[in-house]
Parts: sequence; C-alpha cells; structure tokens
Amino acid sequence: VAGVSQPTMSLAVKRLEKRLGVALLDRHRFGKGGGTSLTSAGVVLNRRASLILDELGRLPDALAAAGGPQLFRIALPPMIAAYLLGDRSIEQVRTELAGRLGMDAEVRSSGSNRLMKAIGNHEVDCGAVATVDGAPAGEGLRTFRIASFPFVVAYASDGQDAQRLAAQKAAHHGRFDFADTALLSQMRFVTLSEDYVHAKVVNAFLSRTVDSSQLIEVSDVGAMRAIIASGVAVGLMAQLAVPKDDRFGFLPLAGDPLPSFDVYGFDDTVRSSGHERADGPQVFFDIMRHELR
Repeated sequence: VAGVSQPTMSLAVKRLEKRLGVALLDRHRFGKGGGTSLTSAGVVLNRRASLILDELGRLPDALAAAGGPQLFRIALPPMIAAYLLGDRSIEQVRTELAGRLGMDAEVRSSGSNRLMKAIGNHEVDCGAVATVDGAPAGEGLRTFRIASFPFVVAYASDGQDAQRLAAQKAAHHGRFDFADTALLSQMRFVTLSEDYVHAKVVNAFLSRTVDSSQLIEVSDVGAMRAIIASGVAVGLMAQLAVPKDDRFGFLPLAGDPLPSFDVYGFDDTVRSSGHERADGPQVFFDIMRHELR
C-alpha cells in the first residue's frame, strides 16, 4: 500500500488476524521464493472488503440524495428520443431544461429495460420509456401514454427481400404472414439484445417461428438498421424504429401476433419532491409537447 511501510502493514495484519481469530496470510519464509499468499479466510475477507469499499464509494451519492437531489435526471431511450425530439439533439433539450429550471440537468439514454431499473431505484426524475405489457408501475410513479406503435417487418427497399415481400404483400392484403413457411425459410432476421424492452418479446416470437441459424443478434438499433439497409436481413421491430427514408420499406403483420409497442411518459414524485423545482417534470413535458406539434 502506497505510503505505508512494510513493518506497519505487517503489524496491522497481525492485529486483524488476532481480532478475527483466523490466519489471513500464509507466510513463506523458505521455498516458493518467500513472500506471502492469502489463506482461504484471507480470500473471503478480501472479497467482503471489496464489497464494503464499493458501498463506501457509492455513499456520497446516497447521502446527497438523502439531502435532496441536486441534479435533475431525465430518462430517454434512443428510439424514443428520436421520436420525441424531432430534429433537436438531446444536448439541446438538456440545455434548455437546465436553463428553465435554474439547475443542472442530465439525460440518460439507453434501452428501456436498463432505464426501468434506474426508475425503480428512484435515480431519475422523469422521462419516457417503452413497454409491451402495460404502463410501468412503481412507488410514486405517475404515467401517461404518449403513443402506441405496431410491430412491422422492416426491409431494404431495393434488396432481394423486397422482391420476395412484394408477392407476400399482394397475397396477404399488404401484410406479412409468418404462417408462410416457404417464404420464411428464405429469409434472415436481425434482432436486438434484450436491453431493449421490445427485444425480449420479439426474440421469443422469432425463436418459435424461424430456425436459430436465420437470426443475427446485434447490440444497438443503429447496427440493426445498417444490416437491414444492406439487404443482409430483415427486422421485426416497432414501426417507431423504422427510419423514414427511401432505403427502408415495411409491412404490418397479419393476425397481430405481437403486442403493441407503447411509449409512456412518467415522473417520479418520490424523487422530484426533493427538488427546489418540483415542477421540473412539467417543464420537461412542456418542451416535449412543443416538439410533438
């Protein structure tokens, strides 16, 4: 340990061993090149001490939160941010919100599954998340539905799948029918990791419907869109996530085999009540309403 002499460290370890009643170090005077190694008890102590130090590292944030949060935190998954903010960047909205509130603001942008854990821990004040199983719930959480989107099959408009899907579109009233096994056997699907809220239900559906060799998993929406645009695979995704440009086409699903992709706004009354500006969520949603006009 930097700044601590070897004799001082040795004495401290011996005192700790005496207090705990176990040997923490094997001291090798001969063989093995000398030196020391941890005993099994020492390994256990080292692991527990690491956990304690991690908790101590988080203590300042916990104490600050207990005295009232000083930072206004917003949760916005990437796809929802693109929908709500239009041409504005997250940083532009963060700056406007901080200026109107007179306090610093932070935007957390990751998949809705990860953000839901932060919401459950009262780490964010307000924002928007997506669900496929009803409104998010939690202590002090107020929610309202902003929009709902169906799931669709997205494809490259100039790829070979577009030609295959043209026949499907004509045969099934403009919809994609997963019961068409002959077509499915010719296609590959790109999927997302389950950090994204809709990925779990989509991946479960595809695993029952197509062979695993036809699936390509990626970690983010940008990679998924790039693979679809290249014509390598199609994607089963919420219509919200399909880019609005000529490279992409999409077909709704026949028979509605999947739930809707719902976007909810929320605010955490437990957390925001500790702010000097408890109206922060209202200010944020006013900005969002302006962008959605």
